[in-house]
Amino acid sequence: YNKTNLCWHRSPGANPYQSISHQRFYWEEPDRIDSKWKAPDGIHWICGQRAYSELLQKWEGTCTLGIIRSSFFFIPRSRSNTLGTPL
Repeated sequence: YNKTNLCWHRSPGANPYQSISHQRFYWEEPDRIDSKWKAPDGIHWICGQRAYSELLQKWEGTCTLGIIRSSFFFIPRSRSNTLGTPL
């Protein structure tokens, strides 16, 4: 498990990714298109209905960084009898 820390400073124009060395330049140079934009571990670029771990060079469009959570989970079969509805 890799822990990602975001830094929120109370000053105008503060870089929220200042503590993430390989991410901070994206905030400082948003028009930089000479390299891929890799998302931090556990975070994805969400672009409309799709999510990517990195954006390709010369990517165009609107995206945001976000966390994707599964809408389902697995439960051990031995514990399934304790649920209110049979599986």
